[in-house]
Amino acid sequence: MPLVVFLISRACSVFGLQILACTFIFRLVERGADPYALSQLGLVATVASLSLAFPMGMIIDRIQKRTAILISHFVLLSLVLILTLLNPTEFVLILVATGLIAISRNFRSISQFTVFGELLKHETHKHRWVNKSTLSWQIAAFLAPLLAGFLGSGQISLWFASAFISVLFFCQLYIVHFLQDDFSSTSSSEETDVTLRGLVQFLQSNFSLHSSLLLDFFIVLFAGAASLLPFLHIGRDSAADIGILKSALPAGVIFGTWIRMQRPSLDGWMEKLLIATLGYGFCHLLLAESSSFYFSYIVLFGAGIFDALSLAVRECILQIDTPPAFKGRLYSLNNFLVNASDELSEWESGVAARLVGVRSAIRISGFVALFGAGVFAWKARQKVPGPVCR
Repeated sequence: MPLVVFLISRACSVFGLQILACTFIFRLVERGADPYALSQLGLVATVASLSLAFPMGMIIDRIQKRTAILISHFVLLSLVLILTLLNPTEFVLILVATGLIAISRNFRSISQFTVFGELLKHETHKHRWVNKSTLSWQIAAFLAPLLAGFLGSGQISLWFASAFISVLFFCQLYIVHFLQDDFSSTSSSEETDVTLRGLVQFLQSNFSLHSSLLLDFFIVLFAGAASLLPFLHIGRDSAADIGILKSALPAGVIFGTWIRMQRPSLDGWMEKLLIATLGYGFCHLLLAESSSFYFSYIVLFGAGIFDALSLAVRECILQIDTPPAFKGRLYSLNNFLVNASDELSEWESGVAARLVGVRSAIRISGFVALFGAGVFAWKARQKVPGPVCR
């Protein structure tokens, strides 16, 4: 039951935060904001979130899980309620609100990760719950913008966001009753060097963790095809057409995650991660050569399926291979790498498209993924790790 409640809470967090973000964007567009102004929202959110990621991870690793989860969600709920009552419409206020939400969201995300690991301890099929968790927030991420568009830019949208975040908070109140805060007194933690040097040494010695983190960072860093989709097909660049293409990847991720839920285990994680990276790279190469709008959608949908496989393996590795004493800092590191690569990816794709053209920029994304898969395969041959998840 607590894991089911956790899935509900994760979906509610995505709904609430995305509705809030979409509402702010709608308001700025209605006031005549240009793309540069909108990009400042993403920049502020990224800088605010990443600048405090590691301190928050260290704090969460040093306090009780119950305390971390309650404080982080109470701060998020309080902030959303205050914004709902203030109902900001000015650009500066929305900019400040975006930065504050990004910080509290990251705090909530890191603490939630440590709680999920605690709830998985006694489960036999851990990978299935990891896949269900991924599926819950992917579906919410797919539907939330549609709901936000229906609600519009009025204050009613903020009240809906507050309602979802309130459900999230009460779900966490229920979940904390099932948490144990005894890891600090166990013998395993006494044998673990919890300093920064200990974290670095642990990552160096754990091939599954550091390889999956680095592989994801570099693949995403050069996988900015999504930002180039408006320029891929001449004559099919309306808002509806672009929206359809942009929906292909998350739709593929949802379908791929559902497929992963049918599998009995995640043994052979190296082979699966290698296949996912190769498939993702080949999909980008096919996209670069596509002259058909519909074929591009199919290729992007396929890339989403491979991305889902990679995501399932990486999420499972993070949850199962990370000791409790390191969970906060390691997930903050994961957030830092993922968010940084997402932001830098758009910049890289824009620069590459300006220098070599749109389709060549997408080809570069595909070749980088294939190169990354080759390096990973070469390094993996030197390692013989055991199964990661069952």
